[in-house]
Amino acid sequence: MAHTWGTEFKLVGSGFDDDRTHVVTFRRADGTTVAAGTFIGVGDKTVTCDLNAALLREDAVGVTVSTGSGRTVLQAEL
Repeated sequence: MAHTWGTEFKLVGSGFDDDRTHVVTFRRADGTTVAAGTFIGVGDKTVTCDLNAALLREDAVGVTVSTGSGRTVLQAEL
């Protein structure tokens, strides 16, 4: 979601590794990333959270959710 101050990512999902930290990043066209926040997985329960980054929406081309150890669990082009 675009804002004047950056981009908001509304995450609703399940199946994220229980009790493990997950990292959300936005990707620019040049491949660099901007942190949007972290959350703790709750297994089969639904995670609902809003994450934010100081990156304008028009500059974000992708979003990635990975484990704290770097394993990608969700990736999408924007």
